[in-house]
Amino acid sequence: MFKVRIIPATTEFRSDGAYLDEPVPFEGSFLWPSQWRLQIPFPLPESITDTAIAFSDDASHEVPILIIEEGISRLFVVDVPRAGSSDETIDLNIDSQFAFGDGKHPTTELCIHLLGKIISPIPPENRSLLSFMDVGTGSGVLAILAKKSGIGKVDAVDIVEDAVRCAKANARLNECAIRIEVGDIAQCATDAQYDIVAANIVTDVFLKNMPAIARLIKTNGYLIASGISTGSVAIAAACFLQHGFRIQETLLWRGWSGFILQKAS
Repeated sequence: MFKVRIIPATTEFRSDGAYLDEPVPFEGSFLWPSQWRLQIPFPLPESITDTAIAFSDDASHEVPILIIEEGISRLFVVDVPRAGSSDETIDLNIDSQFAFGDGKHPTTELCIHLLGKIISPIPPENRSLLSFMDVGTGSGVLAILAKKSGIGKVDAVDIVEDAVRCAKANARLNECAIRIEVGDIAQCATDAQYDIVAANIVTDVFLKNMPAIARLIKTNGYLIASGISTGSVAIAAACFLQHGFRIQETLLWRGWSGFILQKAS
């Protein structure tokens, strides 16, 4: 069982409104203190069990998505059996005040679920050989998840400077060595290629930037794509196929869609 717990955090600011170099853990909300400081039993978690619809080439089926509310935290449970595997829980401290990616939007939920499906079957000792790129990183939540799951090389990029500052603060808070840069993926001149690329961006950005995104992915590598409304699934799917990807899975969830794509040889 692969589990991801997102714990809200906060970063301090200087008097001029800029980020301090070192963020601090979130110590509570106006309702509940942080679960890490509790001396009494926490209220029983409320399970949010719902089903998404997964489409493959020849069939569709319901996929359970389980998210457990733990006070101010959320626990994502991805059940992907692997021979000899044991439960694995990854805790992420995330400040999302100034960037998208607090784990509560359906597109982020899709990305966490799909990334968990790719990572969890891989034995932990083999993950350090892999590389990961997060396009439009926002708060850095997916890049940090990839790094804390054991992936060796993790890079991230966002066109918004505030998002990059926020992602860097979150990376420090989680003690993750991640290269996070301001940049427009359309103008990316790197020759680097990655085993897994995640992009939680809107349909129009995919349509305009698929050649650049495709260049980032190794042959037979994976693209996790979300940010696409259910009304745009056909348009996005045609774009992915046109740029040399095989659609492994299409997941529809709460008005949004997510894809697992593999770059064809």
